[in-house]
Amino acid sequence: AEAEHALPGHIIAKVGAWGYTSHFHAIMADTAGAPISTRGSRGVYASVQGQLAGAPGEAVLDGWVRAGIATARINPVGCYLGGGVTYGTDVARVGAAVAHARLGDPAMRAAVGSGIHPRRAETSIELTYARRMTRWLTVQPDVQYVIDPGWRGDRRDALVAGLRLIVSLS
Repeated sequence: AEAEHALPGHIIAKVGAWGYTSHFHAIMADTAGAPISTRGSRGVYASVQGQLAGAPGEAVLDGWVRAGIATARINPVGCYLGGGVTYGTDVARVGAAVAHARLGDPAMRAAVGSGIHPRRAETSIELTYARRMTRWLTVQPDVQYVIDPGWRGDRRDALVAGLRLIVSLS
């Protein structure tokens, strides 16, 4: 379920919750090493997004922030926090964002128990630029720097580059 509320100044606030009633294997096994079956997985989240500066028809500055938590005994990621900004027009827009995902305690203990030296969090810093080339084609290069990818202390930080092509059929 999700609830949304419009605030003054083109700001939208959302809160939500999700849940699954199926049976899942918990991240941690019992003392004999057998999987523990548990019912249900849940989470909650909130976000705020909107226009921070500018007016329609000119370059605008938009921003967002999101946070969420989930059942740590089932989901490796126990909590997430992210945010970013974009600046530009409908034709060209530049953006920057940060995403921070933290492992829950059960996932940390399971990783240590399997001989992995985990990091508590993975953080990604992203820069992107989108340019509408024609009325139907937008090109968006993207670069991300990922700190502690896969929550693994034995891996180097990663630099990831991508290119997104957006084709509008309408």
